[in-house]
Amino acid sequence: MNNLPSLVYQQKINSGELSFNLLQQQVVAEFDCLYQYFIHPISLFQKIKRFFHRTPIKGLYLWGSVGVGKTMLMDLFFNCLPTHAKMRTHLHSFLLELQHELRIHQGQANPIQKIAHQISQQTHIIFFDEFYVKDVADAMILGDLLKALFKKNVIFIASTNVAPDKLYEKGLQRERFLETIQFIKNHCTIIELTLNIDYRRQVELIPERYIYPHKKSTYTRLATIFKTMSQNEYIANKTIQIFNRTICFIQRSEHCIWFDCTELCRVPRAVQDYLELTQQFQFIMISDIPQFSYKNNDLALNFIKLIDVLYEKNTLVIFSAAVDPDHLYKEGNLQFEFQRTQSRLIEMQSTHYPNKPTNASDATEGTQTTQT
Repeated sequence: MNNLPSLVYQQKINSGELSFNLLQQQVVAEFDCLYQYFIHPISLFQKIKRFFHRTPIKGLYLWGSVGVGKTMLMDLFFNCLPTHAKMRTHLHSFLLELQHELRIHQGQANPIQKIAHQISQQTHIIFFDEFYVKDVADAMILGDLLKALFKKNVIFIASTNVAPDKLYEKGLQRERFLETIQFIKNHCTIIELTLNIDYRRQVELIPERYIYPHKKSTYTRLATIFKTMSQNEYIANKTIQIFNRTICFIQRSEHCIWFDCTELCRVPRAVQDYLELTQQFQFIMISDIPQFSYKNNDLALNFIKLIDVLYEKNTLVIFSAAVDPDHLYKEGNLQFEFQRTQSRLIEMQSTHYPNKPTNASDATEGTQTTQT
């Protein structure tokens, strides 16, 4: 019982790692109930009774503004659970894996049902961080799979900036996604974390991580940083191939690479492209980040995807930009989406990021999906 989420949460408060917050405590109380469900052994009779009288225990849908501790709370609960049948994933990786499985089952009847069955055999609880749907194809496939998983009593834990009723808002064929929203509301306890503080901003920052405004002398400054990080090692080529697509870079070594932002984000890029970069490089430098607006929304959308992947993969990044993060998106219809990007850019400058080794000799690959 030492891993009861409320006890672990209290220990972090006592140590000064966290400050007491009533709303967070309410979330932790919900986690305690789920924890008890997983750790208490049940008899064969109870298992049979539970199978035939399925009253599924509810999951948790945790939403609120950026930086209020949603991911921290979800990670706390994940680490408390002793069960091996748990999965923690970011939606990007989950959707990529789902698309891969659908290709394997192509031409077969009820492929979603088969995939849901496979997942339910291995996983009893799924943690989704940054649960956010924007693409019509993803919305339809994800909706069908979630409904199939709910019916198999797989518990769903999600953190997101979006209320359930706002999911996939204004998306194409959204009416087809409304049933999924209702399933989520029926199968999850919905909790809103409304705090007037962004904890990601309450940290000590490293000035060299985000340099602005970008000017002529900035290039020399970045070159010096890159020389140090790469240990004065350089590779002569000026392009790399990512899934048969050519990307130009400024400098690179075996484990480090330096890009111009426009080169990385000016053409349509899949999340998988950016994921591949994090697999190949432990340190990435991105320079000349412009101020975004409705005039360069395509560039901004790719930049949002890029930062999501770099943050989720815990990649060490140095940025140079035209303006500070809070003014990086000037005006346009992506202001809501960009709030998360701005908050993450702040945290990526902090002394506690990244929270794993990044040296070539001792770095380990960050994982999007974890099963233990």
